[in-house]
Amino acid sequence: MADEAIRSRDGDSWTSSSYDPRLRFAQNRAGSSASRPADTRPAGSSRRIRVVRSLMIGLVLTVVTVVAGELTFQHVIAPNLSITTLRLDGDAVLSRDQLLELTGLSRSMLYLHVDVHEIEQRLLSVPAVRSAQVRTQFPDTLIVDMQARTPLFVVDVVTDNGVVPVVGDQDGVLFREAAAGELSLPAISGIQFRNFMPGDSLPADLNLLFQDLQILRREYMELFELISEVRIVPVGRRFETVLYPLTARIPVRLDARARPATYEQAFRIVSFVRAEYGEGNVSEVDLRGQDVVYTLRGEG
Repeated sequence: MADEAIRSRDGDSWTSSSYDPRLRFAQNRAGSSASRPADTRPAGSSRRIRVVRSLMIGLVLTVVTVVAGELTFQHVIAPNLSITTLRLDGDAVLSRDQLLELTGLSRSMLYLHVDVHEIEQRLLSVPAVRSAQVRTQFPDTLIVDMQARTPLFVVDVVTDNGVVPVVGDQDGVLFREAAAGELSLPAISGIQFRNFMPGDSLPADLNLLFQDLQILRREYMELFELISEVRIVPVGRRFETVLYPLTARIPVRLDARARPATYEQAFRIVSFVRAEYGEGNVSEVDLRGQDVVYTLRGEG
């Protein structure tokens, strides 16, 4: 009987349909894991993929933000920006009202509609303006940098109102009537004008002469202040000059230039012959050649 009991338990143990749920769950997990292919990628590779994916998403978001901001600025903000500030650099050539009118700021002007080249041309149409540069500064400023013409000499021109002294600059441009304090500038004579208008220029052949006078004024003021008049004398297709010193009524014939060394020599010789022969006895001095020639009155 003991043996039957043993066999009965053995049989029950092998034939019983009961099972341990924990054992079944463990078996299923084991089986499921065995059925999937193993992930052979290293952990570092997966991490790099995630980083690249994050960077790409960030890049896309950045591009979208920039494009949206640009579109908003171009189509919403920029069309409504107006110039409200005018900044003047350089010389104050024009009055406030003239400047506002020529730049167009006497009326409303949108920032995006500013044509700096057109404004520069309008400013340069004023004879007293030698140069003009215009630029904008975001978001509402127009900057004007002007250089005025500086009086260098005086020329007498014939107008309907008679003879009028006008001033010219180093470029040979006659740009306005001379003020009382400018009549002491060197006079340029020997040139006639018809239908003179401010802004007219003297012949370009004279530009080197004017540049020499500019150098004299800038670097040799003591010589420049001794010049009373420079007369232009045409000689064929070229010209010569006659210098009239302020200190003596003795003309000096020179070439077409006004070099500092030549003018210094001319003033020194005038002082010598005036002291030696008397101012009234010297007809002229000629420095056009290598030798110094002076002519006394009464000599043929």
